[in-house]
Amino acid sequence: EKGSRTLGHGVTLHYFAQHQAEILKSEHSILDSLEEAAPMTERNFLRGLAGAFLFSGDDQKKPIKALSGGERNRVALARMLVEPANTLLLDEPTNHLDPTSVDMLTDALLQFPGTMVFISHDPTFLMRVATRVVEIDDGQARDYIGDYEYYCWKRAKELEDQIPPDATPDKKKSKKKEKPHKEKPTTEHLTNGKAKTAVATPEAPSRRDLSKSIARLEKQVATLEKEIGQLEEQIKARDVELADPATYQDYSRWNALHHEREQWGRDLDRLTHKWADLTTQLEKQQSQIS
Repeated sequence: EKGSRTLGHGVTLHYFAQHQAEILKSEHSILDSLEEAAPMTERNFLRGLAGAFLFSGDDQKKPIKALSGGERNRVALARMLVEPANTLLLDEPTNHLDPTSVDMLTDALLQFPGTMVFISHDPTFLMRVATRVVEIDDGQARDYIGDYEYYCWKRAKELEDQIPPDATPDKKKSKKKEKPHKEKPTTEHLTNGKAKTAVATPEAPSRRDLSKSIARLEKQVATLEKEIGQLEEQIKARDVELADPATYQDYSRWNALHHEREQWGRDLDRLTHKWADLTTQLEKQQSQIS
């Protein structure tokens, strides 16, 4: 595929290709490779830069050929940043990086004061870094002025709007109107022989009733805590699955998994609020019985 770009005045570019690590000279050490990219830069600065990319001490003397794919990518990224530029073009920058390296790269890019344009299929990286998303599909570009979460919401809404109204049956839910609860009236006899209607004052719960209620609440709270823990583990595992390149190569499947993960997030919020309400009730009743 071909394309073109027009550089504005004063723009300086650094480009990180998807296979950038392959151009590194295998016999060079990590420090040698950085010096090759910036021969006029002080060695102490290069050592500090290598350290920022998780290469410290004697590790900086390791030859490129002895490094893993993720480590080579870190060297290539460090080479790109060794000289200043105000615009970065990044093609799949998190490929072959382990989670620690991805976090390190993400933190470094978030501090970058210039402009970044990047291609990525890593949803976690996209969520943290992207402030604008351009989706390119079948030669068409869709521009979404917002972060990745906004893009997912907006795109899902657009897809839903494309479904014909008669494609899904109209489900009408009948809701029964709740009758207002009325207190049972009682008759009080006044001194003049006349009667008046009054609302009965409920009696304070007995210690036995409070004990039963506390036991019931404790059981509900324990059940909720178990459900919340299971759901948190479920969400954590799904986030790992969504970040797997094998998953996001199939957009339809990834989108379905992402929507399910979003629903789990809403379920977690609901359960957490319910747990907080029940815990408050429990503490109140425990204070009454004590």
